Amino acid sequence: VAELKRSRRLSPEQMGEVRAAITLAVTPDHGVAPAVVHLGLMGAIPLTTSGKVRRQACKQAFQQGSLSTLEARA
Repeated sequence: VAELKRSRRLSPEQMGEVRAAITLAVTPDHGVAPAVVHLGLMGAIPLTTSGKVRRQACKQAFQQGSLSTLEARA
């Protein structure tokens, strides 16, 4: 899950490029490519009051389909 700081929406091609860049950055460090790269707007990732990612809440929201999603422009 990643948040994007964007005032304008990205095209499907641009979103694909962002996902590919994230995959290329994550894979060498972890030895496995992510199955899914979920992109959301700022504020999509649940945080604690101190600003840490609430990992379980993020995982549950993703699995339930309730995590907000950045939509590509048409």
